[in-house]
Amino acid sequence: MKLAVVGAGAIGSATAAELAEGGAQVTLLEERALLQGTSGTSFAWINSNNKVPPAYYQLNLGGLRRHRAGLAAGRRSFHDVGHLEVALTEQHLALLAPKVERLRARGYQVQDVDAAQAVDHLPGIRAELVRAAVRYPEEGYCDVPTFVAEAHERLRAAGGGFRTAAVERLVPDAGGVEVFLGDGERLRFDAVVVATGRWTTQFLARSGFHVPVNEDDSVGAPAFGFLATTGPVAVQSPSVVSMTRVNFRPAGAGRYLLQGLDLDVEAHPSAPSAVRMRVGAELARRFADVLGMADAPEIEDVAVGIRPLPADGLTVAGFLDPARSVYVAVTHSGVTLAPELAALATREVLHDEPAAELAEFRPQRFDAGTAPSAGVRAARRPGEQ
Repeated sequence: MKLAVVGAGAIGSATAAELAEGGAQVTLLEERALLQGTSGTSFAWINSNNKVPPAYYQLNLGGLRRHRAGLAAGRRSFHDVGHLEVALTEQHLALLAPKVERLRARGYQVQDVDAAQAVDHLPGIRAELVRAAVRYPEEGYCDVPTFVAEAHERLRAAGGGFRTAAVERLVPDAGGVEVFLGDGERLRFDAVVVATGRWTTQFLARSGFHVPVNEDDSVGAPAFGFLATTGPVAVQSPSVVSMTRVNFRPAGAGRYLLQGLDLDVEAHPSAPSAVRMRVGAELARRFADVLGMADAPEIEDVAVGIRPLPADGLTVAGFLDPARSVYVAVTHSGVTLAPELAALATREVLHDEPAAELAEFRPQRFDAGTAPSAGVRAARRPGEQ
């Protein structure tokens, strides 16, 4: 089977590798340099932690398990460091307690952490301020460049190819799909998987398909979030940590990636340097406070991540046309979900086996014309993402 995958982020790269390993002749097409989309600016916390709808929880759990299985198989992208969540306010505790109860009822691994243990890990906080602390031992984070590089290695090893090319539109017909490139070239494939992330709505509209991804471009819109990267620091905090006012995780070479959801009210891709510097300085101060550092770390970069948010906030995966030749996969939490969506898309595209795990996430649920912002709320509260 001759297949194309459009988009070489985490989902597209993993899907191309999985299809090629399944025996398909695969070409991965990418218009931009690698990791120029959301996959390149992601906190990349691998989890199924606060996924409330049961089917969405199970889908993310599948992604978490596949990341862990990849580590067991010798892949290097998943860092099995666990996740520590510490509530320092009554508001955070009110969110944490029912979440932990729900997760335990689902069989998710959650460990209680006493205040003294939390202080050992975060020496800048006082034990009497800890309202509650828990550890999620199976969670971790993903080194996204390594994840994508490993997927490309797998793709090449299975005989697949990569090509830098702009795809203008797709034209499905009785014999498959004709792919029109920006330079006028035409390619033929039996089927195409579209994994174009936040550009999905615009990309598919050129081919007559409608998949609404949140296009709110206002400052502080749900899709936007700041991510600050520190310079090397001497402290050692290997886990993913989420707290009332700051989240952080290692970013390699002694650096840390910082996030403060309440600060995202000012997030926008065009945010001026003065705003980024101020946000970065505040995140550095919060990070230093909880780790007991005498001085705030240097901030090397403050980026704005852009989450792909389908109209109802949930994954979209499935065929778009009656001939089952154009398949789409777009979602928030794309790094967590990439290996699971890759495996499920391979079942559906290559083997024509409907995946029950995706039954609630079909693109046809938008056929009635759901408004682009319906059901999407900005992540501002502790424990969200």
